[in-house]
Amino acid sequence: MSEITAIEPQKRRAGRFNIFVDGVFSFALSEDLIAREKIKIGQKITQEQIEKLIQEYELEKILEKVFRFLSYRQRSKQEILNYLKKKNLGEKEIELVIKKIEKLGFIDDEEFARAFVQSRIKARPKGKRLLIQELRQKGIEKEIIEKTLEEVTLPEIELAQKAIEKKLKNFLKLPPQEAKVKIAGFLARRGFSWDTIKELIDRIGKRD
Repeated sequence: MSEITAIEPQKRRAGRFNIFVDGVFSFALSEDLIAREKIKIGQKITQEQIEKLIQEYELEKILEKVFRFLSYRQRSKQEILNYLKKKNLGEKEIELVIKKIEKLGFIDDEEFARAFVQSRIKARPKGKRLLIQELRQKGIEKEIIEKTLEEVTLPEIELAQKAIEKKLKNFLKLPPQEAKVKIAGFLARRGFSWDTIKELIDRIGKRD
């Protein structure tokens, strides 16, 4: 059995320490991990224990990157999986990270879907067809999508009105037929159904 003979702080990274075993550098650990595992000079340690500590340290470093990734905005589980795959991690490592993040409460696709749809309604209203497509691309399950759209979204016609309101004034300066084409094209690109588009154009026509 080997022995930990020195624990030295790294010069370039605060909170990181180099662990020496039998007088030779062996591996690095974070301050938190040293405290949690009660690592100390003179402690006897096996190769199996060393490998486990190294694995824990690598997991910590991956989690730091994931938390930085999550700090910009909320992410779906699939987005996190895609991010981890780009880091060239093995399936076992990815599984460990996902389990850890789920345990900490950082993965919640239902909450993600609600926040995503609410953000779209507020900043860039879109039709339900396009919202469904975008949520699917984020890896959200069909049942969650359906539940979210029932609970969160406005009626389709109200979404369409909200989507067009900033553009409508300029569109109505055009000849009537051209205005209808512009309105229809804009709303179609935002994912609204043709029935909704027709109803809104009829409403605008009656109002004017």
